[in-house]
Amino acid sequence: MSGSHTDAGDGAPGVGLSRRTTCVLLLVLAATMAVSYWVEIVVNTFNEPLRVDQVGAATFDAPNFDFFQYYAGGHNWRLGLDPYQNHESDPQALQSPRVRDWGVSGYIYPPTFLPAYAALSRLSYGVARHLWLAFNLVALAAGIAVAALTGKGRRLEVVTAAVLLTMVSYPFLSHVHQGQIDLVVAALTVSAFVLYPRWHGWPSAALLAIAIATKVTPVLVLGVMVLYFRDWRFLLKTLACGAVLFAASLPWTGVALYREYLSTTLPHIAVPDPSRFNQSFLRYLSKTPGVARVVSLGGYAALLLLSFLAGRNSRSLDDESRTVPLQTERYAVLALAVAFLLFFSPLAWQMGYVWMIVPMALLLTARAPAARPRAVLLLAAGAALTSLRVFELRGLNMLNVMGLAVTIVTLMLLYLPLETREPE
Repeated sequence: MSGSHTDAGDGAPGVGLSRRTTCVLLLVLAATMAVSYWVEIVVNTFNEPLRVDQVGAATFDAPNFDFFQYYAGGHNWRLGLDPYQNHESDPQALQSPRVRDWGVSGYIYPPTFLPAYAALSRLSYGVARHLWLAFNLVALAAGIAVAALTGKGRRLEVVTAAVLLTMVSYPFLSHVHQGQIDLVVAALTVSAFVLYPRWHGWPSAALLAIAIATKVTPVLVLGVMVLYFRDWRFLLKTLACGAVLFAASLPWTGVALYREYLSTTLPHIAVPDPSRFNQSFLRYLSKTPGVARVVSLGGYAALLLLSFLAGRNSRSLDDESRTVPLQTERYAVLALAVAFLLFFSPLAWQMGYVWMIVPMALLLTARAPAARPRAVLLLAAGAALTSLRVFELRGLNMLNVMGLAVTIVTLMLLYLPLETREPE
């Protein structure tokens, strides 16, 4: 889909299928996959027998286990209990210990949106998890829509690529099965990034502040945006929106929960896990968490440096010397930020790779570098690897990480202006 904007089907006949016809056929293929496979998968996932007491102790086999952590956190907070702790002695509490880590509960997110989770916990678990799936799918659709609206001349292609990448994504299947929140956070973060060039400020700042208040990791994307777009005022705007969210939540959550989250919960969970489902480079450092933290911080610092260099060098290029279109370059920075975020995270469960769907759809359908038009094939290989299932076999248990490595190297070598062009 990458390349010229020419629509062969709207011009000379007989040249081949038009881009519009091609996209429609691919969407029909995606719809066929959805009807043939995804409807059954989703129905089976949500028809799992509920083994959770609505009030009282829960077994460790709750369906949509990750969503159960949000549900239990909201339920326990609504009872006046600390959502970050387990309360085995309280018969009304929902027990949600973190897998392999019984020192904290499974609720490991900032307290900002506890009132929303508490509202969900007033519903039966079956109804709540169905609503949660619908909310995530709406977030995905909204993220794709925002990306398409900003893809000048490529809207249909962006939608087609995003839908296809969703349909073939095993991380998406894992996300649905577990009831995770990454689709919501990714939609907010990616939308904030792609909307920035159009609105330069407050809408992007508000979306990014909500994403950070939901799950802290998008703060790295904030740093990338500030350094690449070279706009320190955007940092202040995001901080201002975050301060509003914080102040609005205080009457319900109080300061103590924030203090506990920052001082106890966040450091406690920021350690790598050796499981193959942790598709992070740092899983090999699970036995040395101190070293893992240093490597993680080093990787994130490298991303910020690359963002600064790309932004500085991009501003020095005129249209004639630019080998990568500016819009493509911006999408490359976004994809690089997401790839680094997953690659150097202590915990990047496979379901978290849904973050890659929209950035890769944008990049695969954008104009390729003029000097290397086939570079898009390397990105396609990276997108394929990050969409695959991982197996308990040597060489096949790190497929998603390999996809990130291919993507990162391709972007750094072919898509980003990481060195200043000398005037001829």
